[in-house]
Amino acid sequence: MSVSRIFHDRRQETVAERVRAIVLAMTDGDLVGDGAYLSSDLGLDSLEIYDLKMRIEIDFGHAFEDEEFVKASTVSALIALVKDKLGGV
Repeated sequence: MSVSRIFHDRRQETVAERVRAIVLAMTDGDLVGDGAYLSSDLGLDSLEIYDLKMRIEIDFGHAFEDEEFVKASTVSALIALVKDKLGGV
């Protein structure tokens, strides 16, 4: 495995771990599964989802459109959105 591939894999893990940690900090659970729905499974209401958006924007230094963020209804979709906006890292 090449060094660039290893670095790329670690950056991908880091994005996913960071997103999960931010989501976890906003919920009462001990574990956040990637398939969990932000609203129905984790209990986040619209204001909390907006707060989540702001926390992710601050952490990653990138602004997200409200419409695209709301479409990311699961943790895995949110991770994919962040990776996509950061250039696939």
